[in-house]
Amino acid sequence: MSMNENKLNITIQLDGKKFPMQIADDEQTEIVYRQAAEKVNELILKYKTNYELSKDDILSMVAFHTTVNYLLLKKDRKEDTVEIAKDLQEINHLLDVYLADKEVL
Repeated sequence: MSMNENKLNITIQLDGKKFPMQIADDEQTEIVYRQAAEKVNELILKYKTNYELSKDDILSMVAFHTTVNYLLLKKDRKEDTVEIAKDLQEINHLLDVYLADKEVL
């Protein structure tokens, strides 16, 4: 079995430049990669259209924008996880109380 057996070769275009790459050979991964390229191209166009920036500055702003969104999403997920854990602890406590009452009867 070769290492390339479960890989898919695709070409992603970013700001008019083509980038060949190997990704996991499954439809969901390919969709994510293509959506990511589409989003990056949208952001590049936004910064080109709305600001007078060099190409390097545009790419820096796209990277910064993407990283901020990633960190905000990560923070939101962590907060959601903490909230769910608290809810589960409360449910567990209520079940313990309920079961303790049932044992007394």
